[in-house]
Parts: sequence; C-alpha cells; structure tokens
Amino acid sequence: MEIDWVKSESELGLGRPVILELFKEYLKEAEGLLAKLEAAVASGDYTALVSAAHTLKGSSGNLRLTQIQDAARAVEMAGKEKKDRAAIGELIKDLRALHEELRKLTGNV
Repeated sequence: MEIDWVKSESELGLGRPVILELFKEYLKEAEGLLAKLEAAVASGDYTALVSAAHTLKGSSGNLRLTQIQDAARAVEMAGKEKKDRAAIGELIKDLRALHEELRKLTGNV
C-alpha cells in the first residue's frame, strides 16, 4: 500500500504529522468496523455488512486512502448483491490486510 503524501497534504490542507495522527485515529475506529464486518458475514447479516463497509468506505475516502476505500466499496457492493459469504469473507481479509499495511506505515503496530 502506498500513500501519496503530496496529494494527501495538498487535498487535506494538513501536514504529514497531523495526517499520521488522523490515520492512527482512523485505525482505532476501523478495527471495530472490521470486527463488525467479520461478524456480519459470519451470521449472514447483509444489512450490517453493507452499513459497516459503507462507513469504512467513507472514512477512508475522506483521508484519501483510496486503496482501502476501493476495497471497502467492493465489500459493500458484494453485500448489496448478497454474494456468497465465503467470497465476501475473502474481500474482508483483503481489506484487513490493507489496514495492517497502514498500521505498519504509521508505526502503529
């Protein structure tokens, strides 16, 4: 996962230290949402799945984390289409992997 710092700083109007702090706060919130996604797919609760994915899509987009935003969008769409739960589970694993990469990039391991 790569972060376009120049673009992020320009579009957000913030310096890198502030953006890093926002990423750390985002990761705290995202952990709960990822857990909700995993529980929702396990129970077949597509409404909860779509809601949590939509929230992740929006918050990651606000921070210009486009790879995470795209992955959350894929989960959201799969939930709306009521795709196979195993397939959605794989999309969620990919989404979690991107969050782990962001965690490492921010030094928040």
